[in-house]
Amino acid sequence: MNELKIIIEEEMFTSNVTKNIVLPLFLEYDGTYFPDKHWTDFADVLNMWTYALIGHIREDESKFKLYFMDGPYRLDVTKDKEMKTTIQCINFRNKELTERTIQCHYADLLIAVYKAVKKFSKILYDKKMNTGRFEDVYKQSLLT
Repeated sequence: MNELKIIIEEEMFTSNVTKNIVLPLFLEYDGTYFPDKHWTDFADVLNMWTYALIGHIREDESKFKLYFMDGPYRLDVTKDKEMKTTIQCINFRNKELTERTIQCHYADLLIAVYKAVKKFSKILYDKKMNTGRFEDVYKQSLLT
């Protein structure tokens, strides 16, 4: 069985103006990537997705969207009462196009996000970004 992964990498881009952190961030499933293997996005995506997933966990059935912050990409998530989950990977640049559909258990999606947030926290710690200017970002990742 294929494992759903949210890949993040240590290479980060920051600005002197904001506390935003941009890093390689994309989904991997069954040897394919979404949006693509070189996609970068704001690390805040992980927090937004976490809160959305937790917000829908107790609902018997739900449909919601998880947006990437950069570019015309999102995940349309449908969860049934058995926690079976369908994730449609959508590119909405010109018209809505489903580039990939992923079937998994809701827990698999939660675990993928958890592992990504955990890795992000470790990266911040290892780069000594857990104090100083990015301390709030680090603390938020721990809370998430």
